[in-house]
Amino acid sequence: MIAHEIGHMLLHDKTAKAFSAADAERLPSIPKEQSAEWQADRFCDHYLLPIKFVESLNFDAHLIVNQCNVPHRIALRQIINAQRILKVGTSNYQT
Repeated sequence: MIAHEIGHMLLHDKTAKAFSAADAERLPSIPKEQSAEWQADRFCDHYLLPIKFVESLNFDAHLIVNQCNVPHRIALRQIINAQRILKVGTSNYQT
């Protein structure tokens, strides 16, 4: 997906190790948040489907897929992200 590749260009410098499908060439014991692939995936998710859109479409995966023309996996990830963000954003301030 082009948004994923744009994420790599914006987030990672030229010294980043190229993606390798071979298990032996992957860096062991690295937290997923430090993985260039994970970071590019998250950039792609937020670029293609901002949380505001997820909320405005009532967290409905099928509606999001149809209205925003994104893959189902991105809709599901962003629904989870939106729910997490909105829960964190409100739970600390409720009385």
